[in-house]
Amino acid sequence: MSELPSIAAWPDGWWAVCRGRDLADRPLAVTIHGTPIVLFRSGQTIGALEDRCPHRMVPMSAGRLRQDELECPYHGWRYDAAGCCKATPGLVDETPDHPARRLPAASVQERNGLVWVTKNSVSASDPYLGPLAARDGHFPLIWKTQAAGNLADVAENFLDGFHTHYVHAGLIRKEGARRPVTARIHRTQDRVEIEYIGEGKQSGVISQWFERERASSFARFILPGVAELEYTSPNRTELTITAYFTPSQEDRFLVHAVVALKGGPILGLLKQLALAPFFALALWQDQKIVRLQRETIRRWGGPKFVSTRLDVMRPHMERLLKDGPQAGQDIRHETTLFL
Repeated sequence: MSELPSIAAWPDGWWAVCRGRDLADRPLAVTIHGTPIVLFRSGQTIGALEDRCPHRMVPMSAGRLRQDELECPYHGWRYDAAGCCKATPGLVDETPDHPARRLPAASVQERNGLVWVTKNSVSASDPYLGPLAARDGHFPLIWKTQAAGNLADVAENFLDGFHTHYVHAGLIRKEGARRPVTARIHRTQDRVEIEYIGEGKQSGVISQWFERERASSFARFILPGVAELEYTSPNRTELTITAYFTPSQEDRFLVHAVVALKGGPILGLLKQLALAPFFALALWQDQKIVRLQRETIRRWGGPKFVSTRLDVMRPHMERLLKDGPQAGQDIRHETTLFL
């Protein structure tokens, strides 16, 4: 039996693990990069510890919260958010916090409705929250789901506009309504961004019913695992959809998609209620096609892709995922596509 990876073995960066509202009065078990983690609220802070009691290896997530500490259900050992042992019932002749009894802990932030973890908050910059997060008057709707496949495949599905005429026919775009669009590609050390200019409103019902005049749209992939769509009117950003892909186990991801709408409180709520069924349908359609893709790749012994110049995002994502910030120089170019 192979040993599970520790928190210290995680890749750098912040990883979205749950919604803030998912953490209440009981611990929550998640798996991040193959490491079982237990999350819990401890006063005004959140703990993220390896999900095992050092005493007899019972999962701490099966325990309960007591006095802002997490209690093991087996012998009652208790831990604070930093992983320090605070109680060893029955052991009266020494202090509980011995180095051998401590649990590895991740650093935690709670921002924009999500809980984030990282192995080292000192070396990690703040989590990427999207262009609307720092502004007043935006209202995030957070979808939680899972995805299977490799990161390049699932992120490409989210960002690729050319599958929408078929997978989301009539919902996002229609095949008979293509038009020439200018695509401006910009890759830096940690991201690639494509700005699409000239499409106007998309031909599907979501854009036709809910969108103002469109000036441009953006598709972004940002290390370590963020995919984002942004839609702008001539004067402002109207909508962003930011998907955070957090590796759970091999070829599986926790996905938190934050849909941020611009508008007043009442209008924002009404937009959320109206758009939610359409987003749910699009999510189901994408999950179905990515599942079919993954099954076919496995059946044929690996990916055998044939790409064209329409696949503008994929080569840049692959370079970033392979080389990270060492992917190199600032790259810009422009092309015309029929989208």
